[in-house]
Amino acid sequence: MEVGTPVIFGICIIILVFLPLMTLEGMEGKMFAPLAYTIAIALAVSLVLALTLTPVLSCYFLKGGNEHETLLVRALKSPYARVLAWATHHPSKTVAASLVVFVVAMSLFPYLGTSFIPELKEGTISPNMDRVPNIALDESIKMEAGAMRLLAADRHIVPRRQPGHGPTHLRPRGRDGDRGAGRRGGEDLRRRSERPHPEGQRGGAP
Repeated sequence: MEVGTPVIFGICIIILVFLPLMTLEGMEGKMFAPLAYTIAIALAVSLVLALTLTPVLSCYFLKGGNEHETLLVRALKSPYARVLAWATHHPSKTVAASLVVFVVAMSLFPYLGTSFIPELKEGTISPNMDRVPNIALDESIKMEAGAMRLLAADRHIVPRRQPGHGPTHLRPRGRDGDRGAGRRGGEDLRRRSERPHPEGQRGGAP
């Protein structure tokens, strides 16, 4: 029982750490909840085995030995003993240092991310052009080339093609095109994406 009680509390604390993941919903829950359940079940089973099977196997296969410390334990024990002795002789400084570390850690809390997939502020928009299903290929290419010329005419926009997408590239569903536009200077391209677009085209910004 001298070892069993710390082991039980240690495993239970680790399982409690994963409880928030079990309460997630939506896409986050589908991705991380099974991981939390798997780890919690594995820890619970390992705890049961540690309290039942492991002592029996140790009784049969392990023999008593000496109590001499290994070289690694002696190397780690010496600095630990010095730090422990200083902390016990200076309780006020130890508590003050702990409070400082705690305050610094809490001050970093507002900078932690709270969204599962954060918005990437790269100054880039992705205009999308949707055509009618029965549009001719030549007309589709002509429309796309015209849109690219409009983007290139703006000195604040640096148009670029997405990898693997050329003027004649067709998607499986519909004839639409993806193009990227980077920001040159400090202009906000989101406002430009809200301008009226020619008929048959539609632009958007993430």
